[in-house]
Amino acid sequence: MPVSRSIRSVFPVHFLLHPFHQIQSKESITVKKILLLLLFCLTLYADPVPFSDKIEQQIKERFLSAHPNMQIDKITLKLLSPLPKGAPISYESVILPKAALKRAKGNFTLVIRRKGRIRKLYGSYILAATIPVYKSTRKIPANALLDEGMVTATKIPFTYLYKEPIDASAIGHYRLKHSVKPGKILMLCDLKSDFAVNRNDNVTASLQEGGLRITFRAKALQNGTIGDIIKIKKGYNTLLKARVIVKGEVEVIE
Repeated sequence: MPVSRSIRSVFPVHFLLHPFHQIQSKESITVKKILLLLLFCLTLYADPVPFSDKIEQQIKERFLSAHPNMQIDKITLKLLSPLPKGAPISYESVILPKAALKRAKGNFTLVIRRKGRIRKLYGSYILAATIPVYKSTRKIPANALLDEGMVTATKIPFTYLYKEPIDASAIGHYRLKHSVKPGKILMLCDLKSDFAVNRNDNVTASLQEGGLRITFRAKALQNGTIGDIIKIKKGYNTLLKARVIVKGEVEVIE
């Protein structure tokens, strides 16, 4: 009988390896505990974020101005620059790049005043928020006018917006540029305006002269949605400006 076989028969492999794995496992657990303890200590002794309430309010206002329907649940701040010691500091403003408004995580610049001089501190933020979106309920063909039966409203966690999602105002006023599959989050770039007046269309124009209202036919020189100001031509040479009021009708303003 070979020696190795004899050893295996006396000391099974699982018996020989078990103590080694047990030691390795204990060492691994110990290292993890030490790392967690260090991380906890660093958190305890990290500089507090000065003016945190004002910073949170500024960040919240900036995000809501870009995404009015966003629901912000929490903003976590962290100061990356060392906090100045000694003389007191006063709050000036928060700088947030426009590109940051597309992401839930980013950096900000805190502008402070110390001893009459402007200084900048740098920090990071994490936004816990949701944003409303509209998903297609079925396959929608290209050029279809978007209606309520084609979409369903839902909310998703805000992480990163590479494109701007549509809101309720798009329904009934825009058409699909291309076909979309069921379950797709619809973005503004997926849509095109549903013009109430198309270029070169013959439209009914109205003109108010005192108490008299005059209507006539004219040619639209531009595309226009309801409320848009477009140019129209009456006859061969008369150019006028008009506001689109309904499909195929405009009101002369000049």
